[in-house]
Amino acid sequence: MEDLKRGTTPDGQRLDGLIVYDIDRLTRDNRHLEDAIEVVENFRRPIIDITGTLDLLTDNGRTVARLLVTVANKSGADTARRVRRKHQALQQAGIPTGSTRPFGYKDDKRKLDPKEAAALRKAVERILTGASPRVIAADWNKQGITTTRGNGWSKETVKQVLRNPRICGYRSKKVRDFNPETGTESVRVEPVLDDDGEPVRGQWDPIVSVADWEAVTEVIGKSPEPGDAYNARKYLGTGTLRCDKNGCGGRLRAMKAPASRNKPEGFFYYTCPDKRSGYGCGGIRISGPETDRTLKMLVIAKYEEEAQEREATSVPEE
Repeated sequence: MEDLKRGTTPDGQRLDGLIVYDIDRLTRDNRHLEDAIEVVENFRRPIIDITGTLDLLTDNGRTVARLLVTVANKSGADTARRVRRKHQALQQAGIPTGSTRPFGYKDDKRKLDPKEAAALRKAVERILTGASPRVIAADWNKQGITTTRGNGWSKETVKQVLRNPRICGYRSKKVRDFNPETGTESVRVEPVLDDDGEPVRGQWDPIVSVADWEAVTEVIGKSPEPGDAYNARKYLGTGTLRCDKNGCGGRLRAMKAPASRNKPEGFFYYTCPDKRSGYGCGGIRISGPETDRTLKMLVIAKYEEEAQEREATSVPEE
């Protein structure tokens, strides 16, 4: 519409008008139709269909167009409702859908791909023993393991695969959450529930146990953390603290306390990765909340020290 108003295409070529196959190929929304009418009326750029029945230059033609768009909008809504019902039926039956095969499975989306399934099981084991998704991504890229689209791995794509309930045999669905504070939308995956509130089993072979999937999502989070326009750390010591036992030097990782330890909600430890992960000795575990409080005190003390030094510097008189 903006190009039509200017009368030129983005690359500077002359643009006299617009031809569409039918009015519902132009729009099915009356708001957009009014934008098109404004272009025709105020900027004298004709918009026609191939049959010549679309006429936005006359009052009668615009009235007919509004009626046709309303009918097309109703038809689109009916189609969308039927599609939603169909997908709900497929979900409750545990039938896999989608055009791209899931990682770990063959093209039928039911049988396991031995190499990819083994890589996923190993990744879950390593995450539970202290490795990070970033390390898993780097190792898969080094081994030449690609996504099902042939791309390389990143920390986030590894998390997406591990969070998906499909790997433990549950039928999953996408849920969209809108953050009114930031105006952004995030997408998470969660199990489909039946009428009794129980997860629906999918018609495919699981790669890991339900217990292992639940454990790994506790470590990496069950859903992507919503952006808040700030590069904020959830755990202050991540990437900073090191293990000093026997010269290990491994990076300490934050790990939520298991329920068996009866710690307060949200309690966590900073731990050195297990020896089996290849990234630590497993010999250090310290209280996370207490460590974060200490870090905050150190930062404040450092700031106050520098502020005192600045105040102590005499300013020469003019």
